Amino acid sequence: MTAVHGEALDNSGVTSMEQLTALVPGLQVGRGAQTSSIFIRGVGSGINKAFEQSAGMYVDGIYQPRSRQFTQSLVDLDRVEVLRGPQGTLFGKNMVAGAIKVESASTLPGQEFHGSVTADYESEIDGVRGTLVLGGAPSDNLGLRLAIRHQESDGYVDNKTFNRDEAEREDTMARLTVAWDPTDTLSVIGKLTHIDMESQGIEVANPVVDFGLLSDFQAGQSQLG
Repeated sequence: MTAVHGEALDNSGVTSMEQLTALVPGLQVGRGAQTSSIFIRGVGSGINKAFEQSAGMYVDGIYQPRSRQFTQSLVDLDRVEVLRGPQGTLFGKNMVAGAIKVESASTLPGQEFHGSVTADYESEIDGVRGTLVLGGAPSDNLGLRLAIRHQESDGYVDNKTFNRDEAEREDTMARLTVAWDPTDTLSVIGKLTHIDMESQGIEVANPVVDFGLLSDFQAGQSQLG
């Protein structure tokens, strides 16, 4: 198992599961034209949109079955855990490659008010990202936390037909966390999350075959050649 603390993610500038692959050996997450590919130690479900993933992801204990959900922003996290190998006993029979646990941060009752605002700009693709995190305890048994992120970019592919950059993306994420301690022995934490991901255009790789070279290759592979 590999565990990465939320502070380490912020210090490394990791804001997505695709970027997390640089910190976790054996984890590969890539965004394709119609779906995403998720592999742990080389094991995954491929790019079929109808398949649930062999490497499953759980965000605050909630199962995320579709590959596109792996492209959501990693915002205000406590930690990310990557468990390699079959996890059928704890997470279900589909977890033959492993499981990824994403735990968001919470403000517990009694904590002082705190917050942060960050803004980023990437000139190459006109990427803009803003993040707001606020937390505090209005009473001794109640803690509240709000995390909001909005990001958009024009993409890196130059579409000559429509004279625009692709793929254009615009993502907005908001999470409200409520921590309540009704008694000294009972704690209740509830989280409400809204995610809106929109994109225009896709990146597609079209392989080109030189049939002249292909015939020479096939002749060399023939047992009679």
